[in-house]
Amino acid sequence: MNYIISLIIPVYNVEKYVEKCILSCINQCNFPVSDYEIIIINDGSQDRSIDIINNIEWNGISHKIISQNNMGLSMARNNGLHIAEGEYVWFIDSDDWISANALNILMHYLKLGIDAVSINAADVKEDSVVPSFNLKLNSDKVYSGKYLIKKHKWNYEAPFTIYRRQFLLMNNLYFKAGILHEDMDFTPRAYYLIESICADNTVLYFVRQNPESITRKFNSKKNFDLVLVAQSLSIYKTNNVKNYYRVYYNQVISLIINSSLNNNDRLTIKERRKLINIYRGDRYLFFNMIFSCKIKYFIEGLLFLCFPSHIFRIYNFLKYVGR
Repeated sequence: MNYIISLIIPVYNVEKYVEKCILSCINQCNFPVSDYEIIIINDGSQDRSIDIINNIEWNGISHKIISQNNMGLSMARNNGLHIAEGEYVWFIDSDDWISANALNILMHYLKLGIDAVSINAADVKEDSVVPSFNLKLNSDKVYSGKYLIKKHKWNYEAPFTIYRRQFLLMNNLYFKAGILHEDMDFTPRAYYLIESICADNTVLYFVRQNPESITRKFNSKKNFDLVLVAQSLSIYKTNNVKNYYRVYYNQVISLIINSSLNNNDRLTIKERRKLINIYRGDRYLFFNMIFSCKIKYFIEGLLFLCFPSHIFRIYNFLKYVGR
């Protein structure tokens, strides 16, 4: 059976939050239950998450619960994409939730047959709800992904864009396995290929500021994985992106390189040496910064290229000066 949209929810050790997430997807203001499905990918949870899920009342909504060995968020999303039967897919993180009218609002755009829909989100900490961003785009207009990249009117996080499933499959758009910050690799590739995208200015997604989540805990793997993302996008830009748009990818790559150097004071001496050696072996990455048309990145890139053994000192000094 085909559905209008599939909600794909990877689950890993979120027993405190998963019920609220799923219930928000179930309780969708009279949106026809025959028009959507919920796909749960249990990524080897070791807590009570799967027990809680099995006790949920689904109210006639089609759902699939798939358990796999712990393979990471990327593979959970990829596997959900392959299983999905919806015309569109929405990747939802299991410690977040969606608004009660989200699917009704999205339906206005999905019936147009466009490649994607961009939405707004809010950060939630305790009882405080604060809009995290507002792209302020015309909701009646259809844009191209390239235009939004050029205007910096996009967001990296995968849950903030709903994609047409065939668009992802036909363009071989999957999340890179085994890395953190996989969204920063996936989204720039996806947006470059989007021919038609609408944007809704309503807050449809709520991000729980969970200090225990992988994205908010310090993990030195993030520093190294960000280098992999920068390398991946640099190769993608060289092989696929037209000259006119390369400057915008240079800016994205420059931001990612900066992020890879952040919190470097928390790395061990061995980790710092390893990261420096990686950059010394791929100094071409710094040309992305030099040709970014941003003075900050130009200065950093030039200094990193000339003195790769001192990138931490350079980064920390420039960061201090820029305060």
